Amino acid sequence: TIEDMIASGCHMSDLPLHDTTRDLLFMAEMRTAEASLNKKLDRLAIELAEAQARSDSLLYSMLPRPVVEDLREGRRARGKLEDAVSILFSDIVGFTDLCSKVHPQKVCRMLDELYTVFDSISSAFDVYKVGTIGDAYMIAGGIIGDKNAHATATADMAFAMRAAVKLVRAPHNGEALSIRIGIHSGSAMTGVLGTIMPKFCFFGDTVNTASRMESSGMAGEIQVSGPTAALLTKKGYTLKSRGVVQIKGKKDMETFWLIKHPENRRPVIKEALKM
Repeated sequence: TIEDMIASGCHMSDLPLHDTTRDLLFMAEMRTAEASLNKKLDRLAIELAEAQARSDSLLYSMLPRPVVEDLREGRRARGKLEDAVSILFSDIVGFTDLCSKVHPQKVCRMLDELYTVFDSISSAFDVYKVGTIGDAYMIAGGIIGDKNAHATATADMAFAMRAAVKLVRAPHNGEALSIRIGIHSGSAMTGVLGTIMPKFCFFGDTVNTASRMESSGMAGEIQVSGPTAALLTKKGYTLKSRGVVQIKGKKDMETFWLIKHPENRRPVIKEALKM
């Protein structure tokens, strides 16, 4: 190669003008350059694939896969009616009082710790994290995975959340946090609104009722509506009627406390808590 010639003190003028050595030298140099270029291209291809995988992972953590594919192809993600979903809401008991006693930075740190735990747990179940608003955490069953198991997946997530919240401490007194959880099952409209910072949203009375199940619940309890209770009872979950409860903005309705999961769900929930 030319580098070898330079290292040995040779020059092109030292080679015979009409000798094939010059041609062989140039051919060797071209092959070396081509091999070097191919290595760079291979490395760039690997880096590009890794970057694409990270990008896909981020997108799939924010939006359902079909929605991501539509947006990637330049198609607007149209609204879709989901006939059967289960919506879960949770919030922190005493959050307003806590915020009045703690610096906002510590509140944010606490919420980040709590939501990171919940996010990790959710990967063990067929549930989709819709989002958070302040101390409220919202998930939906029936969007990903086994759609027919939307109620059981959401219930199992609720049990795991209730157990995991004890790992997070309130910054002002060091005590374990407590949450209320509410679940309702029914139909809901889903869709992505706008084009900037797209968000997968849920609409309909099912969402409102699930929110009311949480807000009218009690600390450390999982309150579910009649439709959710009926689905869970068929799967062997233990529930207890709370009686007829006055629900804000709705008619009086019978609600239920979710007491216990079937024994065959214990390993799944236990494994989720290890994540």
